[in-house]
Formats: sequence, structure tokens, C-alpha cells
Amino acid sequence: MEEDALLIGREAEMEMLDASLASLLETGRSGLVYIEGEAGVGKSRLVHQFVAGHARPLPVRILCGEADAIDRITPYHAFQRVVLDLFALHEASPEERRERIREALKGDSAALELLPLLDDVLPMEFPETELTQQMTGEVRASNLQTLMVALLRFAAAARPLLVVIDDAHWLD
Repeated sequence: MEEDALLIGREAEMEMLDASLASLLETGRSGLVYIEGEAGVGKSRLVHQFVAGHARPLPVRILCGEADAIDRITPYHAFQRVVLDLFALHEASPEERRERIREALKGDSAALELLPLLDDVLPMEFPETELTQQMTGEVRASNLQTLMVALLRFAAAARPLLVVIDDAHWLD
């Protein structure tokens, strides 16, 4: 994607994104912005330019993930990069990954108990707990969602958090 190319005719959308981010920074309350449109109309480009030119200079942590048609069968594929970036895990061994996440969640015993579920997002090799061994299907998925929210809350506690998931229509 050409970084310096001018984005034309998207002032209203950019103003809406700016207003949403300003609200986050002013109130500290989370929200959701969903950008919808036909393929090829520039949704990804709009978001890319917003993040690069409007959000990056602000005191907000930005985590980006991307869904796609090929990996749509992999649960939480779009959040793999989010988790990697959140804890700086890109070059970390599985042991280092586990330690960094345990350290971050050390005050949240409920989340620590659910850590083996994170293997459904990223290979972490957390040993199953007595609790997670019993979880299957919808119960396991629901508890994984609870864990993911705890991880994002951890990040948002330090400073406002902007999570961007591109091509979210591929998520199940």
C-alpha cells in the first residue's frame, strides 16, 4: 500500500474515527467502530491511514490483527498478532511467552486458571489445569473469550487501547 498517496473523499469517515478516538481518550470508555463496505472501496486503506496519521501520535496503544479467508477456520487467528504484540512475544520461546503472560496476569487468579485456553489462539504450551481439562465446546469458547477480555483489560489499564481487526468479515 502506498503510504503517501492521498485519501480523497473520506473526510466524514476520518472525522468519525477521530471523534471515536477522542472519546476514548477523554472518557476512558471503550467502544466499537465497525467499517462496512463493498470489496475494494478502501476500508483497509482508510483504517491504515487513520492509524498511521491520526492515532500513532496520540498516547494510545495500538494493536492490529487481520482476518482472512484462508485462516478463518483457525479460531481467533485474527488475534494472534494482537497477543504477540501485546506481550512482545514475536521472538520469545514458548517458555518466555508463558512467563510474560503469567507475570502480566499475576493479580488475576481467575485468568491465570484459564491460561491453557490461550493455546487455541497461539501455541503457548500451557499445561491444562483441572478446570480447563473439563471444558469443551461452547463452555471452552466462552471461557477463552473471558480470558481474551482479561488480556485486553490488562493492556488498557496502562493506557488507552486501540485494537484494529482488518477484514473482520472473515471472523466466525
